[in-house]
Formats: sequence, structure tokens, C-alpha cells
Amino acid sequence: MGPCGRMICTVITMLAASFGGPLAGQEYPKWFLFPDLLPCKTAVGFEEFSSTAQGVGRRATREAVEAYARLHRSTITGTRFLWMSDGGSIPMENSVRIIADEDFALQLKGRAVVLDTFITKEFTALLLSDGACKIGEELKEKISLHTLSMPVWVDTNLSEDEEFLSATGVSEKIQPPHRGWVIAERNAILALAFSVSSTTRSLTELERQYHQKVRESIHITLRDIRVDGRWYDVKNKTFVVRVKMKKSLSQKGESE
Repeated sequence: MGPCGRMICTVITMLAASFGGPLAGQEYPKWFLFPDLLPCKTAVGFEEFSSTAQGVGRRATREAVEAYARLHRSTITGTRFLWMSDGGSIPMENSVRIIADEDFALQLKGRAVVLDTFITKEFTALLLSDGACKIGEELKEKISLHTLSMPVWVDTNLSEDEEFLSATGVSEKIQPPHRGWVIAERNAILALAFSVSSTTRSLTELERQYHQKVRESIHITLRDIRVDGRWYDVKNKTFVVRVKMKKSLSQKGESE
């Protein structure tokens, strides 16, 4: 075998070490479910399970780099339609795109560090950071969802405190299963973007009284988003991801 890059070699070694015992589908490392405990900003890349460790490592690393770039700086642009009623809003057509910072992604490839990986019977997940960062062994411990109570934030679409604005995204279980985590994270970013966008219009009193198809347009750039939590609802078979961003950055978001 010829020489390989530092990051890819690290991935292959870590995958080989964990390849002997695939995990149950509802068991995850602590860093995956509670990313807010990590000492640095991170992103996770996924790939469908394969017996070829090297190939999986490369694809998962690429996805992690792309995910990190989206969290670092993304432009959210497009239009969506909602059906409004007394019971709330139902998403309809959606042509909103998340455009990541491609230049940053190219720079990140040369310095990113793989912190950990884990393998289930269905997919491989890889934890990546920008530069030097170490995580303790306690954050690598596996936790079964059946032993945990559902986090309070799962039922909260938007929330805020003195420093951060948070939003959640949901995805139904799809095939391959790991794509549900990716879609839920993207939906959380979209929810966060619409919550800070000045182009999201409020309903009039008349529109609150009758069913109404509402058009929302957006063009805004968000920076330094962080994934704050992940949860899989075993009963409803849905993936839920929460992201957050400092209020000071949301106020400086670029919009047109």
C-alpha cells in the first residue's frame, strides 16, 4: 500500500480498531448525542456501512468536512410555501438551498483532525474538528437511548437564552438510515435561518382566521453554527437535531 494522508491514515486506524463489534442501532457515543459537552467545535460525517474500511473512511471524512463548512458559514437562499391554519403551519413546496463556504472547505481538508469514529450495523459516523482538539474517553462511551429520557428541547422548535438562539430540525427514518441525521441537521439550520431572517413575514389578523398559503423568501448568511444535541425518537422513528448560534452573530447576519 502506498503512503496516505495523515487524516485518512488516522481514520483507517480508528475504523480498524472498532470494526470488530458493530453497535445496536439505538446506541451512540456520548459525543454524538451530547455534542454540547465537546471542548471544541466539531462536525460529523456519515457513510453507509461497508466492509472496506479505507473507502468508508474517505467518504465519511469528506462528508464531515462539508458539514463543518456548512456550520462555519452558510448562505441560505430561496423560497418556501407554508399552509397556515389555526392548528399551525404545514410545509409545502420548498426550494431553499444551503450554500456552504467552499473555499473554507478546501482549506479545512488540509488541517482537519479526526477525533473519533463509531460503526453500527447500518452506517459509520466520524467526528471531525478544525485543528488540535482532544476529547476524553468518557465522551466516547456508548449510551443506549432506552436508558435516557427524551430531552426537553425535542418538543421545542425554537428557543433562546441570554447568549444563544436555538432551533430544531426533524427527519423521518429513511433509507439509508444515517441520512436522517443529515436531513434533520439541515432542517435545523433552515429553521434557525428563518427565525433570524427579516424577510419572514408575519401573518395579518385576517390570515390567522382563515387557512392561508404563505410564501416566505430568504437570503441570509449565518456563521459559527453549532450542533447542540441529537436524539432519535424510537417510538415515532424520527431523527431530531438542535443547532444554536450566538445572538450577536445572528444580529450581524447578512441578508438581502
